Amino acid sequence: MTDPATPSAAATTPEVPVVPLPVAQSKSRLKAIVLWRDPKISAIVLAACMLFFYLTLVRGLSVLSVIGAFSGAYLILGIIIVNVNKRTGGKLNSYITRPATGTPLLRRETIYRGVDTVIEECNEVGEEIRDVLYCDKPPLTLGCAFVAFLVYIAGNYFSLLSVLLVGTIALFTLPLAYEKNKKTVDDAVARASDAAAKHIETGRKVATDRAVKLRDVAAAKSAPLLEKAPPVAKNLAEKFGLTPVKSKNQ
Repeated sequence: MTDPATPSAAATTPEVPVVPLPVAQSKSRLKAIVLWRDPKISAIVLAACMLFFYLTLVRGLSVLSVIGAFSGAYLILGIIIVNVNKRTGGKLNSYITRPATGTPLLRRETIYRGVDTVIEECNEVGEEIRDVLYCDKPPLTLGCAFVAFLVYIAGNYFSLLSVLLVGTIALFTLPLAYEKNKKTVDDAVARASDAAAKHIETGRKVATDRAVKLRDVAAAKSAPLLEKAPPVAKNLAEKFGLTPVKSKNQ
């Protein structure tokens, strides 16, 4: 039995302060970064991605080598900042403050908060994914199918890193361009959808008429043969519409 007056380990553990990210101006942090809600954060992320692709594609380094270089550079930068902080009398304490001794590296509330953030991101993107998968917005589904076809073609000629480079550039440019020209793009998509619907309807009518004509021709040619066929074959031919259509006067 523990003494009620003695605080437990959970009670002495300091709480993790909830500090919202600057990019969290929309529900989705990913959208906020892609749409440049906070230009500094978006620029840092884009610059890091471009540096990664430069080292792998242009300099020819492997992905593992780049990860090792980034990790080493981060640690060396940390050493420099610590020394500068000591020489300046602790002016950088707000950036490199070390948690108190005994503070756990992994905390349950931190993990739960991270899981909740991932779930929120996935749920928000999931609504748009459902629109694509269930074809609630046919133009959007067709657009995704076109993008998938482009990825298939690009995969036959370019490496995965090259495709990811193009995809990263598109991710940081196209959504922002759409946001700034949303009405123009939506109007153009609506006109294209109407034109496509008209062409599809016309093609459907032409195909239906052609099918009816082919059926009538097949029925006319098969009529002499069906006269000598057994009743079972005649019934099947009637079900498939291969018997001549009798007029009302007959």
